[in-house]
Amino acid sequence: MYCLDSRSNDSVSRTRRSYRLGKRQPAIEERRRKIVAAARELLLEGGFYRMRMEDVAKRSGVTRATVFNQFGSKLALLQSIAAEAGQRSRSQATFEAQKLPDAYEAFGRSLIEAYRFFAAERMMFRQIISLAAVDPEAKELVAGFEQNRRQDMQKMADRFAKEGYLKAGWSRRSLADLLWIATSFETFDLLHSGRGLSARAAARTVLAIAGAGLKIRYPKS
Repeated sequence: MYCLDSRSNDSVSRTRRSYRLGKRQPAIEERRRKIVAAARELLLEGGFYRMRMEDVAKRSGVTRATVFNQFGSKLALLQSIAAEAGQRSRSQATFEAQKLPDAYEAFGRSLIEAYRFFAAERMMFRQIISLAAVDPEAKELVAGFEQNRRQDMQKMADRFAKEGYLKAGWSRRSLADLLWIATSFETFDLLHSGRGLSARAAARTVLAIAGAGLKIRYPKS
């Protein structure tokens, strides 16, 4: 639902490899975790350009060839960093909240969970998103996540409309655009870093703003 979410092919590909590798799998997975941890450290320390494959290999205690064999490209390594962050910070709670039976409650809870995730991984988000403006691989990664978020917000707007929440004068498309802005990391960061709001307070503020297109403006007590 939210950029950057942890939905990727990383877990699927690792599951497929586990069937092929058998007893070697635990050692390979441990090596992979070390590589991802080293890459994350370098990303947070100096950004995407500091995260050279040679430096990742050195810090994780493997060869450059091993890093390439495991990931194939810097883009795949970035995807794994994002996926690992999502697993560690339980970004899945964002998607679980969407299953609540009421659209307004589902959106409000998922927004709180998303902002909690943003707060926990704020520096990682800042690094990757800022680099997307200058690096093709980072741009491709962010574009994929943003496409997922746009689609999710259109689905949420459709759900609001079906449940009778859409305010007169608003189309599903215009509401989806508002929700897309509301759920971005940039919106969160302005309120959290710029205004000093906690993740929950920022989510409540944005939920009230999103209420401009809904018949209910404020969170239910």
